[in-house]
Amino acid sequence: MHAMPAHFRWRIILGLSALTHGLVPAAHAQGLPVNSMQSRIQNGLFNIADFAGFIPPSGPPRTFPQILGAYTNGLLTLLGLLFLIMIIRGGVIWMTAGGEEEKARQAKLIIKNSVYGLAIVLLARIFTGFYL
Repeated sequence: MHAMPAHFRWRIILGLSALTHGLVPAAHAQGLPVNSMQSRIQNGLFNIADFAGFIPPSGPPRTFPQILGAYTNGLLTLLGLLFLIMIIRGGVIWMTAGGEEEKARQAKLIIKNSVYGLAIVLLARIFTGFYL
């Protein structure tokens, strides 16, 4: 699965804004027939979907499960980065404990919980790989 681009949300917002502020008022102002206006709107939506990455370069538009899988993979990637940050945080606390048992215990707890979180994320990635 491919991860969605980081600026995906802005593409949709800008695309919808262009559609609502550009195509529809122009069609009304020109007095175009309804079929022509619908055709322009459909072409505009297709262009937005293409620009946002919903339509692969070669092939039909992506299905809902493919889009959901891309979002899920993006979320799981962010959770994996959170794991890395928490492991580093726990390691820094442990290294700077200076013999204080409470700080060392806190650092070990952070690292242990981070590993549990990583296990959950990996299981979620495996599960979504089978179903999405």
